[in-house]
Amino acid sequence: MEAYERWFEQNGEPGQRQLAALRLLGFFDRPASRECLDVLRKGVPIPGLTEPLQDLSDAEWNSTLTTLAEDHRLIAITRRHGRIRPQPPTTARYTLPTRTPQSHRPGPRATAD
Repeated sequence: MEAYERWFEQNGEPGQRQLAALRLLGFFDRPASRECLDVLRKGVPIPGLTEPLQDLSDAEWNSTLTTLAEDHRLIAITRRHGRIRPQPPTTARYTLPTRTPQSHRPGPRATAD
């Protein structure tokens, strides 16, 4: 995956956009809707994440997603529902670590006095 990152970073502005889009998809544990992605990319910039996506027109954003899906095959776009998800092997790299639910954490140990 580091090779992908280096490759995207070396491909100028389009590569930076594509890498930012992959990282943005890492926030979701299921296919993301375009609406959710639009809120994140158009909202207040997230340092180190959404800056390359801030001033994109909808056409440029669609081009970025299409390139990731059709040329690189790193994401899948469900046309019918407008959902976008990363494809393996990118899933493992860009998804956020899951937290253990509170109910599954070990409780305090009983101590003998």
